[in-house]
Amino acid sequence: MDYYQFFDTQIVSYAFKGMYTVNLHNSAISSIVASEFLLLQSSNPKKPNYYLPRLHIDDLLYLPISFQRPHPRHPHNRPVFGKGRTDSVVMEFGLDHEPIIEFSNIALADIINNRYAKIFYTSIQHLGKDQQKILRKRFQFLLDNELRCVPLNKEILDLSFLLLKGFMERHNIKQNFRNSWNDILILATALAFSADLDTRDNELSRFAVEQYAQSFKNTDSFIHLSFTKDELTQQKPNRESKGYINRGWKAKFHH
Repeated sequence: MDYYQFFDTQIVSYAFKGMYTVNLHNSAISSIVASEFLLLQSSNPKKPNYYLPRLHIDDLLYLPISFQRPHPRHPHNRPVFGKGRTDSVVMEFGLDHEPIIEFSNIALADIINNRYAKIFYTSIQHLGKDQQKILRKRFQFLLDNELRCVPLNKEILDLSFLLLKGFMERHNIKQNFRNSWNDILILATALAFSADLDTRDNELSRFAVEQYAQSFKNTDSFIHLSFTKDELTQQKPNRESKGYINRGWKAKFHH
């Protein structure tokens, strides 16, 4: 399926809070946007706030049985599902930055795209009641707007490392490196699909325009970036130049 419109986390969050009106219906988000919006990412770059199970054929056949409430003796402050039930992407940056592990990238996309609300609600049962209530509303918001979630893949990660190299040469990394890396991953996802991206990040937008000479439009609420395959092919940095490969930057997928 082709995607022509992506949104970043701020726009989805502002729309959820009713801070401005934007038509999200039938558009797409990166799994990074979903992870931020659904508070899956924590302050620890190697551990999430909860894990989402990677679905197998048995789970799909017996969903009512497989995802019942946990046993009464299950500790309330521990995740229902552990990291052994989910997927992960280990992203390394050599000596430049600490490694980041993105958990449940594929699982999150599957659960959103297949509208498995019960699985999501079960996965967050160890969290506080107030936080569960917020996450339930946020998850339902994604479903109501029929947003499709696109997971990270090798092409997106390869492009992200190249974008990060270019970004670091021209712009300042945010104090929390993961915030800048999330922005790069979101941009790379839209680029990989030659899709449009609406964002509220001014610096990321300037970089995208500088790097790819794309058309863009400023509005009162966000910046609309347009990308095409021809422009992407022409402007993509040379992978053989002194790039992320020599820096020890790499990603490993664990399914």
